[in-house]
Amino acid sequence: MFHGIYCNDAQYQRVILNCFSLIKDCDELWVFDGHGESQGVCAESAFAEMMGIPVKIMNYCPLSGQYKGG
Repeated sequence: MFHGIYCNDAQYQRVILNCFSLIKDCDELWVFDGHGESQGVCAESAFAEMMGIPVKIMNYCPLSGQYKGG
């Protein structure tokens, strides 16, 4: 979501908590193929699952029309 805009661990934790706050309002979380292995995406996916929010692994982006991965 907001990965890459933090400079230290405290900022990273704040960003992840903000992501969790946004995820709480989601009906489902989409993870696009090729991005699921980052620390942040793994944390977001685990949080969504703990909250009972379905996590879908996607290899097609409907906004760009691009396929990702194999």
